[in-house]
Amino acid sequence: MRSRRTALWFLLFLLCGCKFEASCGSNDNRLNTKKGETVLGQWLEKQSIPAESIDCPDDIEMREGTSFICKALIANADGTSIDIRVHQTSSTGDIRLEHASDIQTAERVERGLAGQILDQTGKTVVVDCGARVRLAVPGTKFRCKVVEQNAGANRATATAETFEVEITIKDTSGDWQAQRL
Repeated sequence: MRSRRTALWFLLFLLCGCKFEASCGSNDNRLNTKKGETVLGQWLEKQSIPAESIDCPDDIEMREGTSFICKALIANADGTSIDIRVHQTSSTGDIRLEHASDIQTAERVERGLAGQILDQTGKTVVVDCGARVRLAVPGTKFRCKVVEQNAGANRATATAETFEVEITIKDTSGDWQAQRL
């Protein structure tokens, strides 16, 4: 069940979040990379990936077909930076953006894990996986804190169960597996 849900989220992310087009032209036949950095920041924000800083190369000639890489330092992600590939789609400064780094967002894992627990136990939980973005490197492990929300019929006296789950990234497409600790 989780694999189907993960595949659906990944497909939705690919269709809605991985590409973006904008215009970043200037008057001197150079790409306005400062404007591009602003556009890139907005693009990441729409994916719930806040950037602390973005750095694109200077002095890029406006020429259709040219591509280059910008680096984004991700906020609240333990120093993680990701590469964004910028493709020029015209000679007037139109660009298309896509992830050049395979990433795993905490939001995606949190939603998937909460759904998995609900499906298996019928319990609603809140999941916190810490750093909001990680590189999707197979074998990477991190922990998520899980807090049960429906602790029982008498919620005033019931104590919510809290536990940790270890997440292992299985591949660069964002598949993962969970192990309760």
